[in-house]
Amino acid sequence: METKLLSNLEQLIPYEGTISFAPDAPFDLYYSQSQPGFSWSDLRPVYDQRQQQWAALKPVIPSFEAIPQVLKSDQADAVVAKHLQQWVDGQNAIADIATAIEKDQLKLAQLYYKWAKKGLITCGSSAQDPVEISNDLERPIVLSVDDSSVVQTMIKRAISDRYQVVLANNAVDALNILNRQKVSLMLLDVTMPDIDGLELCRTIRSIGKFRDLPVIMLTAKDGMFNKIKGQMAGSTYYLTKPIEREKMLEVIDKYVLKTVKF
Repeated sequence: METKLLSNLEQLIPYEGTISFAPDAPFDLYYSQSQPGFSWSDLRPVYDQRQQQWAALKPVIPSFEAIPQVLKSDQADAVVAKHLQQWVDGQNAIADIATAIEKDQLKLAQLYYKWAKKGLITCGSSAQDPVEISNDLERPIVLSVDDSSVVQTMIKRAISDRYQVVLANNAVDALNILNRQKVSLMLLDVTMPDIDGLELCRTIRSIGKFRDLPVIMLTAKDGMFNKIKGQMAGSTYYLTKPIEREKMLEVIDKYVLKTVKF
């Protein structure tokens, strides 16, 4: 819980930025009704340590926004090669990959640092830097929000030849990605733990800059009532699982073309 909190906090602060602590300000974080959470006095030493660890990685990994690129996957062992093939596609930042595989972004960056030192990958660019690696980075971004890794893998395979696909498995991570990246369309699962898709959609629509963002609801439940609930929450379109690749691309193409100028 402590690591998750600090990982999210890091994403809200510029990599070269600073955080100011006000020890006299009353603040505490509670993660349940019966247990007290973390105060800043508990969090600050851990936060400072993490910042030092990030600084040590900087010569090779500029930040958690760095986009890893594969150099020599044929020289990696089977486990590493599988990870590189599945996740290091030159499109997703370290923070996005960490979110998708549910791993602390600092721990993942430290692992990538070792791989970069071995010449397996490079992490010199970020989503904010001008890059000349591939036209892939110019493709519209589709954010897929689903707690099922099986569904996420299916979606990425289905549309990654046309779109940059960024993955999130919960509402908090989805909102973080929306604030960091220029997302052209969101695929949103209705049934998720904690905050479901309908509530997340309502939250997104309450934020001015996301009111026109195409939101395609995905659900295993068919029927007019469920479609109406999705429309009332602010969804743009409604697809029922399992979804055929052709139909998914048809819908995504339709709404992305309305929002993106090539």
